[in-house]
Amino acid sequence: MLTVGYKKVIVMLLFTVMGSAHAVEELNSTRSGFGQAMAARDVEGIAQFFDEEGILVKQDGSLAKGRTEVKEGFREILADKNRRVRSVPDSSTTVQNGDIILRSGRWQLIDINGKVHEEWFASEVFRKNAQGKWVYLIDSPYNKLPN
Repeated sequence: MLTVGYKKVIVMLLFTVMGSAHAVEELNSTRSGFGQAMAARDVEGIAQFFDEEGILVKQDGSLAKGRTEVKEGFREILADKNRRVRSVPDSSTTVQNGDIILRSGRWQLIDINGKVHEEWFASEVFRKNAQGKWVYLIDSPYNKLPN
């Protein structure tokens, strides 16, 4: 009896780990598409990666709620055509709980020569929508870097 229970636990653990790895892979695909829309400065495309009720926390701390306001928030972020957004490699962590993922990591605002002008720590909450896609529920990109 103990052996059967032990095997069940191992199978459940393997399924959980594999499921989490698959979710992170799906999330990376979402973030790749989001990154392409950011690089193209396509605010319509960016907004499609947000839940219909998604929130962007703007630099001044105010909230952009829903896709229409999120588009306006990203217009502000992307206003300076001589600067672009870059994620800092190997700076992120991801935690999943069912259909919710918390991701955090560093990003930079750089100029056309690659000089860093600002660096921030982002906290992002994703939810799996009815179509099975990971979408931003909350994007809080302007957090001070941890010490």
